[in-house]
Amino acid sequence: MLATSALIVGFSKAGIQGATIPAVAMMALIFGGKNSSGIMLPMAIVGDLIAIFKYGKKGNIADVLKLIPASIVGVVAGAIVGNWINDAQFKFLIGIIVILCIILCCRCFSRNLAH
Repeated sequence: MLATSALIVGFSKAGIQGATIPAVAMMALIFGGKNSSGIMLPMAIVGDLIAIFKYGKKGNIADVLKLIPASIVGVVAGAIVGNWINDAQFKFLIGIIVILCIILCCRCFSRNLAH
């Protein structure tokens, strides 16, 4: 499951929207909620670095820079919340976030099909 999760993260960095969602769930099953978050972050960063190396000339750095503040807020908020709740609550929170992401991905996908 760990290798599959890493492969899924790689797919998500190649442009497959929402691909990371099952990887988050698998990692939470393997390592628990809090630990999986700490493991997924470096995997995502490495995936981002490889994507930048591979597609850097085709990308727009301004788009990446716009995401940095929200990313920092998300990491800090996750660390703060993670210190306040136990692992079972953290897993529940991950589940809620995964469900919301699936809903958002389905909405975006259906809009893209309509156009």
